[in-house]
This record gives sequence, structure tokens and C-alpha cells, in this order.
Amino acid sequence: CDWSSDVCSSDLTRVIAGGNIVVSPANGTGDVTISALTGGTSGTTTGHYAAFHDSTNQYANVSTSSYVWNIGTTDATNGVTTTGNALSFAYTGVYNIQFSTQFLNTGAGSPNNANIWIRQNGTDVSASMGQVTIPAKNSSQNGAVIAGWNYVLPITAGDTIQFVWQNNSNDSSVYIA
Repeated sequence: CDWSSDVCSSDLTRVIAGGNIVVSPANGTGDVTISALTGGTSGTTTGHYAAFHDSTNQYANVSTSSYVWNIGTTDATNGVTTTGNALSFAYTGVYNIQFSTQFLNTGAGSPNNANIWIRQNGTDVSASMGQVTIPAKNSSQNGAVIAGWNYVLPITAGDTIQFVWQNNSNDSSVYIA
């Protein structure tokens, strides 16, 4: 085949499609359309996704307490929504769940640490915790760090995921911005 011009010198003899994929016409001759089935209807979406953000400052004032991140705005969604401050999944599958956030330290003197982890259906996910160090304020410049990573998790329809954090200091100098 010359893929740059979409011309093939041989005929297509077989089209194989996996689960939830429809090939039309079924014999694969003529113009062939391949589409995904989502929730029993034909469409072109081949995956479930969402993008959310929150623009409020979120404080953790007690080092022994955990705080769930706010989710304020939905940017795009297909099969993943929010219920309160939790992501809710309409479809079973393996999902790549990603985040990025900025931590600020307005306290002068020493850096602070923040622990970040996820909860699935209200239970902390084992081995999901990570830690970032937020530099101390330097003169008039707040200490800042951007944290971001991803989790690949099996999700069952109806599951929820929450992002959780904890500050190692008992003051309000560290927060998510």
C-alpha cells in the first residue's frame, strides 16, 4: 500500500474487530466504517475520560488530619463525573488517573512536606502515597513546587476516587493553590 495516497494494489480480505467494536459493512468490502459501542449505542468515542480543575486555595491546618481535594470545575468528560469531591466512574475498565497540583509555602524558615494519596470507594489505596517537599519562603518569594503523577487502576462501574493530602506542619503556611 502507498499510505501517503491511500491507494492499495491489493484488496482487503478480512477485518477483525474486538469486543464493543462494530465494522460496517460486516464483510469489509467497499467503504468500511469502524466505530466503538458505548453503553449499547454506536459512537466514535473509544475511551472514557475526564478533566477537572479547582481554582480555590485549599488549606491543611492540622498535620494529623487528611484533606480531600476540591474539584470545582468540569473541563471535559465522557463516562467519568464528579460526586462531591470524588470522581465517579460509569464504566468498568483500567484507568490512568493523573493529577498535577501546586503547593505553596508562605512560611519563612523551613521547608514543609505534603503527603498525597488516593482513596477508592472511601478506602485509602495501598502504596499510593507519595511525598513532596515545599521549599520555605525566601524573602518575598513563596516556596512552591508542582507535584504530579499518575495511577493505573482497575475500576468497576460505580467506583469513586478521591485525591487526599496531608501537611506535616500545624500551620496554615502550606496550601494547594
